[in-house]
Amino acid sequence: MIQSNKAALPKNNYPKFFQSLRFFLPYRRRIILLIGLEILSAAFLLAGPYFSKFYIDKAFLNKNMAAFLKITIFGAAVFLVSSVATLTRDIIKKKSSSRIKINLAGKFIKHLFSLDLSFFQSHSIGENFYRISDIDTISHFIAEDIPALVADLFKLTAIFSISLFLDYRLAAAMVILSPFFFLQSFKIRKKLRSLYEELWKSQIKLSKRLQEGLSRILVIKAFSLERLQRYAYMRFLIENIRLSLKIFRWSTFKSLATNIFSRLAYGMIALYGGWLIIKGSLSLGTYTAAMLYIGQIGILLEGFASRFEYFMQKTVAVEKFLEIVETTPGIKDSVDAVVIPSLSRDIVFDSVTFGYSADRPVFRNLNLRIPLGKWVGIAGPSGCGKTTLLNLILRLYEPQAGRILIGGYDIRNIKMDSLREKVAIATQEPLLFDLSIRENIAYGLSFLSDEGLYQALEVVRAGGFVKTLAQGIHTNIGENAAILSQGYKQRIALARAIVRNPELLLLDEATSSIDSQSEEGIFRSLRRERAVKSTIVISHRLFSIADADRIFFLTGTGRVEEGTHRELMEKSNEYREFFQAQLQEQAGSLRV
Repeated sequence: MIQSNKAALPKNNYPKFFQSLRFFLPYRRRIILLIGLEILSAAFLLAGPYFSKFYIDKAFLNKNMAAFLKITIFGAAVFLVSSVATLTRDIIKKKSSSRIKINLAGKFIKHLFSLDLSFFQSHSIGENFYRISDIDTISHFIAEDIPALVADLFKLTAIFSISLFLDYRLAAAMVILSPFFFLQSFKIRKKLRSLYEELWKSQIKLSKRLQEGLSRILVIKAFSLERLQRYAYMRFLIENIRLSLKIFRWSTFKSLATNIFSRLAYGMIALYGGWLIIKGSLSLGTYTAAMLYIGQIGILLEGFASRFEYFMQKTVAVEKFLEIVETTPGIKDSVDAVVIPSLSRDIVFDSVTFGYSADRPVFRNLNLRIPLGKWVGIAGPSGCGKTTLLNLILRLYEPQAGRILIGGYDIRNIKMDSLREKVAIATQEPLLFDLSIRENIAYGLSFLSDEGLYQALEVVRAGGFVKTLAQGIHTNIGENAAILSQGYKQRIALARAIVRNPELLLLDEATSSIDSQSEEGIFRSLRRERAVKSTIVISHRLFSIADADRIFFLTGTGRVEEGTHRELMEKSNEYREFFQAQLQEQAGSLRV
């Protein structure tokens, strides 16, 4: 497949994470405010141990009631301010997280839909759904976890400064022993990073398997594949659980090691402080306050160790998010692309070479001119490139060589919106939405009268059927248009294309599931409605296009023969054999 251009992702994902912060610059003031509120809400936590020093040294040991009351009132005020700050922080944090989520989702969806078809052919629906679900994780990470991390760094600095002021010896002991709190986390960093990467991929497989099973439920039921599908899903689920258990084991080991080493560090500092008290070089109040602060430092250091693992997990989500938003669309408007007023001239394929893979070209040096304002048929055996031809006209793919001209312009120099708003397509697979019949036909149109809608339904011979439905055009057709037959699905999809009254209508086997008599009536009505407009019809049934103004017959060898049906029957052996084979096939089916 033709792949979108994508910059290689570095193995070290820290730069990727920090690059992602540019998406949140519009919210920098709010995030800075959150950091400030985080710090303010920690005021009581920072002040509490110092109050204990005053209580012991000034109030309790001296039995001073006035000092006790002053310390209590001041402590209550600090606690009140801290509580108000915490409440305010939580409210703003929630609002910020929601706004960032909307911002991210908007950017992601906008960019995702700007990517070309080759991207979607190489990335499953389940994978893209899972990436979208990561947006909630990322927004939470930015709005809540980053401010908390910055605030914790500030608290660590502040608490250490206070501890240093209280007693430099205990503070120095804490610095010396601090590696005991987080050293083991660095040792298992690479292991956890690779495991979280594997877990993400496993969850993608699980999501993809479930999505495929549900979207192909008819096949599963028809072939009694329920057990096979269940086993396949359970196999991926077990793989996912095994990876989760591996992460759990490593995380448990890290937590246990952190707990053992941190308690050992606390014990050593406590023994050293007790020795200083016994020597008489440290007061009981100072020792109590210093040990409480050192305890807070230990909690913060342990928190950083835990956050390190969390950071590993969340940066995987950030990296996968950036894989999408930093993917460059393979097909996009050029800087000097123009808006064309109309499709005023023929469609010209000038020495076009194209293949879905470079080593297997569908077309090689293709040259043809498709006249506008005509009813044009395209025929040929399966795999000869009929659908590809229409995809190239819509610029859903880019030729590897040559050029396609519309209205005298190279298609690469026409704005895609300008081109596609003048073209409508109905395909063999009627891609309908889980909406009402009216909403499906009018999808994307700002206004469509009921009269115009029924007129389109009459052209496709579906007006009478729709009127028999209890809710008429407002009937919801369900997922995959479950309430409609394949023939009526195609009619609704065809009506959606017709109602746009495009300058160029592309019909790619759009009536393959409709009976021949109805198809003939539909085409007759279409030709009457579009007498001076262009229509290109692809059909395996040559009878459907035998009266076309021009027929292009794509041979299996890459050649293109053109003419009317009569002309091709006279000069083209391949066309004549193809037509006669269909006559024999039809005669055989009639005998049956």
